[in-house]
Amino acid sequence: SSSSSSSYNRPPVFTLTASSVQSSEDSVHTETVAAGIAASGSRDESHQRLSFLLSLVSGDSSLFASPPSISITNSSGGVLAYTPNANAHGVTEWRVVLVDDGGTDRVGHTRGVNVSLAQLLTIEVVAVNDPPSFSLQKQSLAVISRGGNPPHPATAFWEVVAFGISPGPDDEAAQQMSFDVGVPAADQHLFAVKPSLGQNGNLTMVISSAASFATTVTLTLRDSGGVSGGGVDRSSRNLNLTFIAPSTPVTGLALEQRDGAAQGELNISWRHADAGSPARALGAALAYRVLLARHCQ
Repeated sequence: SSSSSSSYNRPPVFTLTASSVQSSEDSVHTETVAAGIAASGSRDESHQRLSFLLSLVSGDSSLFASPPSISITNSSGGVLAYTPNANAHGVTEWRVVLVDDGGTDRVGHTRGVNVSLAQLLTIEVVAVNDPPSFSLQKQSLAVISRGGNPPHPATAFWEVVAFGISPGPDDEAAQQMSFDVGVPAADQHLFAVKPSLGQNGNLTMVISSAASFATTVTLTLRDSGGVSGGGVDRSSRNLNLTFIAPSTPVTGLALEQRDGAAQGELNISWRHADAGSPARALGAALAYRVLLARHCQ
């Protein structure tokens, strides 16, 4: 490439150091893919400005939020950069050329060339598992035993506590999901049947404790998408459980049947409590929506 009137512009040159590039979805990718970048090797063309042009050969350009481009570093290396669209993955092939500003003017019988020979670059964006998700109806749940005379030895309980259960974006809709409920080792003896959470968000358990207690369980949703390539196959939330035994004195306790509520479903709120009540232990003015627990026969 030359601006001299006695010589024609020669094509710039470069070498792709990688003919294919692979990256994960949902992440910006940069990588050095070109070397040996020069105007032509002629001394009188060293002042020319160079730039890369990429054009799509095959695949879908909508895969990218920011399409692939190659910038030239001070060390004459070519750095590829692109950003895929969220949750997009696939394979594209690109034609890469290097262009100089030496022009294409004819000198004698020879016309100048300002574009290098084309080389092909394949870019693959690999799908990565997104974490499943869910929400909780509430962060805290209170269970009141109905008691009896004598009190029932176990209290069965069920309520929908989780909603918005999803394996991830649309391309992960076919994944299988399951919940796990983690109970602290020190509190596992409180349950005749360990708490479990179904895919419909329904929490079930059988409480064996005869005394009131409070504990925190961890609800973990897992999907079948795996963790390869940095994927995430689980998400967790904590749920605070409080059990109020029939022998526990609770003062200032207001129970109210809600309009349209299912049988046994109540609103419970502690407006004031003395030092001996579980409401005092949990803090003043706590409010819970509870179900009166049904008992194992």
